Amino acid sequence: MSNEDRILLTKLLREISELRGEMKEFKEQTIYRLNHAEKSSEERQNDPSKCTVGRSLKDHLGTHGERKESGRSVIFLVLETGMFAAMILIAVFK
Repeated sequence: MSNEDRILLTKLLREISELRGEMKEFKEQTIYRLNHAEKSSEERQNDPSKCTVGRSLKDHLGTHGERKESGRSVIFLVLETGMFAAMILIAVFK
């Protein structure tokens, strides 16, 4: 092994060592970010007040639980069905 080969080998080993350090740092940062994302996701699933979509959905579903809204929906469904049946009868007997 010549002197140039040894110098080249030393440089390559130094670069490999630096690359390993960078990879280790990247791995630690990635694991930290994934853990933070999982924790945030768990918090949003367990507590809708931490998520804007969850708050909106909770408010929206809260209004659907009222009897007045349900009764109104049934009335509109019956009216729409009646209008549809009338349109079919008109079309058939025309």
